[in-house]
Amino acid sequence: MTASTIIDSPTTNFPVATLTIIATATEEPSYTTLRIAQTQLNSNAQSIHSNGGDGNHGHLALTISAAAYTAIAGVAFDPPINPPVQPVHLPGATAPQISETNRQHIENQKIFTTYIDTDKALLKQLLAAFPSTYVQSLYDEELGWGNLTTLELLTYLWTTYGDITPTELEANLLTMKHPWTTEQPIDSVFDQLDKSIRFSIAGHDTITNATAVRNGYTIIEDTGLFHTACHEWRQKTAADKTLALFKTHFRAADKDRRRTTTTGTAGYHSANATIPNNNATAATIAHTHHLALLASPEFRAAVATAVAKERKTKTLAEAAFTTTGKNATARNPQDGSDLSWCWTHGTTQNKLHTSTTCQHKAEGHKDTATATNKMGGSTETCGPRPKRTPTSSPST
Repeated sequence: MTASTIIDSPTTNFPVATLTIIATATEEPSYTTLRIAQTQLNSNAQSIHSNGGDGNHGHLALTISAAAYTAIAGVAFDPPINPPVQPVHLPGATAPQISETNRQHIENQKIFTTYIDTDKALLKQLLAAFPSTYVQSLYDEELGWGNLTTLELLTYLWTTYGDITPTELEANLLTMKHPWTTEQPIDSVFDQLDKSIRFSIAGHDTITNATAVRNGYTIIEDTGLFHTACHEWRQKTAADKTLALFKTHFRAADKDRRRTTTTGTAGYHSANATIPNNNATAATIAHTHHLALLASPEFRAAVATAVAKERKTKTLAEAAFTTTGKNATARNPQDGSDLSWCWTHGTTQNKLHTSTTCQHKAEGHKDTATATNKMGGSTETCGPRPKRTPTSSPST
């Protein structure tokens, strides 16, 4: 198929002027860095128009395999042929025929030149993104890199360095579970899940949509801002808990939250928020401070202190409880008095107050939660109620 392209320089229209670094002298290329570079090069190649292939993907054929291009475009991309230096006219051609042949010849030269110049520009970008020592075996002593195409270099890099390691797969799982900073769009959570799924597929250790949904739900629930939406989600059947419906459900919930709350009540403060004191809980710190504060040494120290205090409290409480019975009681390690535990209120001295018998349940309360299986319940300690005097009247 013929093409029509008239530009001064391919790099003029490149959306990515400089590729993200693929490797350094001490860190070799990896799947992750190659994936980023591949996407950037694809974007640049596609930005230079060509009528080749389906006419909608520019010069994408310069950065992906012929099979991959056909799968995307639905038709093959035939590389342009270098035309002869001078146009070839038919014997006895008329003046209009000669004029048309000359026009087509000039057009074909532009098509071929654009194709070659685009490839050279892409290759130059790619070579600048990592030390040449990683591909030195491809270097020609006479021609340098002149006999190499962008696709050939990319193919070599993927073949040599593109395998996903077990360490990268583990890191991908952690990335999928990264907490959400709620001042960002909720779609950042969905994008986080989608990227992790794609990465796992490439590493032949696929994360299922169901697993992604469970992790996404935990991320959103942990913000403490979506009690109703989380409750509604838990009531859905397994068949309705798809990744697509998960996105739709919580996107609507977040839209409603942003419409009905202000910045001061949406679970975070501005970038000028003060550093939390050591009496704050880890959950409060995480949900009420701007992401910019995470770079502060004082903030990190405060978080570490709060987390350590919560872990100590949880350890002491759980150690006191027996492991038998859903509503097992415990002994107070301080004075030996009876203790019980409730999902909403935490540890209490009222041994009849359990998750099952609680009369003032918070939203999302779990009746079957126990001290040894808290199901996300309270880690607080509920103090004793004031004793009533004989003349006091019942509270209403």
